[in-house]
Amino acid sequence: MTAQSRWPVAILFATCLSSSFVSSAPAQPNSAAPKPGPAVMLGDYVSAFNEGDAKKLAAFWTEDAVWTDTQTGEQTVGRGAIEQRFAEFFAANPRASLAGTADTVRDITPNVATIDGTAALYMPGAEPVGSRFSAVAVKVGDAWRLSKVDESDLPTPTSAGEALKELEFLVGRWVDESSADVTVETNCRWGAGGSFLVRSYVISAEGEEPRQGTQVIGYDPLTKGVRSWNFDSDGSFGEGSWTRDGDVLIGRLTQTLADGSLAAATQIIERDGDDALSVRMIGREVDGEPAPSGPAVRVTRAADQPTNDQ
Repeated sequence: MTAQSRWPVAILFATCLSSSFVSSAPAQPNSAAPKPGPAVMLGDYVSAFNEGDAKKLAAFWTEDAVWTDTQTGEQTVGRGAIEQRFAEFFAANPRASLAGTADTVRDITPNVATIDGTAALYMPGAEPVGSRFSAVAVKVGDAWRLSKVDESDLPTPTSAGEALKELEFLVGRWVDESSADVTVETNCRWGAGGSFLVRSYVISAEGEEPRQGTQVIGYDPLTKGVRSWNFDSDGSFGEGSWTRDGDVLIGRLTQTLADGSLAAATQIIERDGDDALSVRMIGREVDGEPAPSGPAVRVTRAADQPTNDQ
C-alpha cells in the first residue's frame, strides 16, 4: 500500500482526533472493548425515520414498548400503536427529517442499556423542534430494541463555548507516529470568542509533500450535538457527527476527496488518561466500495505545547 492510498485514512483520522471528548459517565476500570451497539441502533433508527417508513421504524421498538411525552403525559403503548402514530405523522409530513445524538449510553446488564440524548425534528417551512430523550434499550436476539422512551423539551445552553468545555482537554499539540512513514501532527486551540475549537493538522508521508488542513469543531444548538468540518490543502473537505457510548466516542465521518471520490468511515475513540487516545476505524468505504480497516493507533500529547495564538 502506498502512502498516497493511505491518505484518506489519515485525513479521516485527523478529523476524528479533534472531536474526542470526555463522557459524563464515570470511567469503568478494566473495561472491555468498545461496544457501539445501542448507539449504532440509534443511528439506524434515525435513517429509518428519514426514509419515512413507519413499519421499519416501529420494528426498532419492542412489542410492549412505551413512548411517553413527559411534558404532556401522553403515552403511546405497543409497537402497533407506535407504527400507527408514525404512519399518520408521515402522511401529514412526508418531508420531515430527524437528527439525533446519544450523549451517554450505559450498560445495565449485557442485554439492557440506557441511552440519554437529544433529537431535532426538521420540517419544511417551520423552525426545528428539539427534544431530550431517555431510553431503555433491550437486546432481542442479536438486535437492540427500544423498550421505553421518555421525551421532553430541550433546554437551551447559555453559550456554544460552555457546551464545548468538555472538549477543552484537546487544546494543545498531539502526535501520531504509529506508522513508520506517515505522521499526523495536530495543534488545537480555541477560536476567537471561544465558541469553536480550531485545529491545524499536518500529514507527513515518506516520499510525499506534506498535506495540511484545518478543522473546526462546533456545537449544534439544534441537535445539541458536536459536529466537525475539515478542509484539506488539496481541496478535499469533510464533516462528522459524534455520539458517545459510555466512555467511547463514535464518529460517523464523510470526506469528499480532491478527485471527487467520497470516503466514509466510523471512528471509535477511547481516551487513555489525560495525554493519550486509542483510535480505530471500522466500516471504511471509498465510493461505496469496502476498504480495509487499519489497527487501533495510539495518539499522544506532545511534551512541547503551543501557545494560544499558534
